[in-house]
Amino acid sequence: MACAPWGLHAILAFVGKAAKADRKQQEDFRVRPYLDTDDDAIVAMAETARSVDPGSPHLDASRWRFVCTDPHADPEAHFRVAETSDGTIIGLAYRLDPPRHDGGRFRAVFVLVDPDHRRQGIGKALLEEVACTDDRDPMDEGWHLATTIDERSASGKPFAKAMGFKKASERQVMSRPLSGRPLPQIDYEADIETFLGASAYEDWANIYNEAFKGVEGTVAVTADELEDNRPEAFRPEHVRFARLGRERVGVLFLRETSTGGFIETLAVLPRAQGNGVATALLASALDYLKDRGHKSCELVVDDRNVAASKIFARLGFEEIARRFFLVKKPKEKRRRSAK
Repeated sequence: MACAPWGLHAILAFVGKAAKADRKQQEDFRVRPYLDTDDDAIVAMAETARSVDPGSPHLDASRWRFVCTDPHADPEAHFRVAETSDGTIIGLAYRLDPPRHDGGRFRAVFVLVDPDHRRQGIGKALLEEVACTDDRDPMDEGWHLATTIDERSASGKPFAKAMGFKKASERQVMSRPLSGRPLPQIDYEADIETFLGASAYEDWANIYNEAFKGVEGTVAVTADELEDNRPEAFRPEHVRFARLGRERVGVLFLRETSTGGFIETLAVLPRAQGNGVATALLASALDYLKDRGHKSCELVVDDRNVAASKIFARLGFEEIARRFFLVKKPKEKRRRSAK
């Protein structure tokens, strides 16, 4: 059993709207490479967008550094910002390049535009820069553009459609309050332990890879990648292992944000499913988040993962929104027929 993977597939979203506005009416802006000194302005812009658009991702400082250190990210080459003539940052775009399970590769793209500067062509300009879909750097065969949009973002879906993206799958955004609703008393066999031991990263990678093997949209990870991409605010309690006997058979990874907890990864070895491992991991995580003073916890699960959805519902999670995984495939080149 597994739910949405962590870090390597950072949750992506489009915020902005494609518009056929006259260039003369567009705001004076330029797109330039990302610099380390942009971090504070980027986070502030993202928080502003989220305050008026609930479908915008929670890109706080910790999450942003998490994105920048992703092993499939190249900030210098593929991160861009849009700024006005006075240097105010009004847009952001970045790209991750993870492989697909079928041997191809994604260009997973993210575009965020300040709410006060939408419908000016900024989103389109940013996307073209990071996706390299124009004649300057055409997409190689086997590449797909991919992104995820939240249905709560009114401008996300029209923008993605205008840019040629099509829905590939749906995911449920689920949430559970951590106060006023006690956890159900469920018996389970698994013992829970936090991030301990010299083999912790190796065990984490092995469980994750076996649980997600062959699942569309997931990427195998290594122990070194997990360690290198560890969030700045990481605590040993954020990673929990479930043990049956002497073997670690499940892992959960959570984040703490300014708005609550978020379950990034929940993975259980196929041979250990049906023993309450996922339930034990989730219950321990919710108890931890409640003790830390958080009011709610969220997670994302693929619509096709019925078993996981049932477990989450049994533990009090309810669907609050849908996220759509979108793909844009390159146009097939026309071959000239032989005369």
